[in-house]
Amino acid sequence: MVNPYKKLQIYLLATLVLVVGLQSCLPPGPGVYKNNNIPEGKRNDFHDLNKQLFNAVLSGHEKEVDLMLSAEMLAGNYNADKVAYYLKTQNYSLLDEYYIVHKYQGHQHTQVSTQYNLDYIAVTEEMYMAFFYLKAAMINT
Repeated sequence: MVNPYKKLQIYLLATLVLVVGLQSCLPPGPGVYKNNNIPEGKRNDFHDLNKQLFNAVLSGHEKEVDLMLSAEMLAGNYNADKVAYYLKTQNYSLLDEYYIVHKYQGHQHTQVSTQYNLDYIAVTEEMYMAFFYLKAAMINT
């Protein structure tokens, strides 16, 4: 005997798979995610973008750098030559990174550690901030 609900079961299963699949593409709930608490896929993407940016700066590909930066940064005091100089002459390492999913746009003030706060204007739903330190400076402290 043919199951009359077979089409319905297939449809429900396909819908469930689609919903679960799409849900994994969405950002996590609003909040601040630090270092290892950043979802692994997002964190890997951010690290890849950091490498691309540093490589473009160090190799002097200014147009490639400009494509990766925000309009606000380009309009500000950004100087690719100065950044490239410091990257070439010093040894930097990642200190902390933050993936922030905003519930609201506008001014944000978030205490992320006892050492510092993040104070910025949120213009997008998601933001990534990476803080690097000069290795020699950390050794001497």
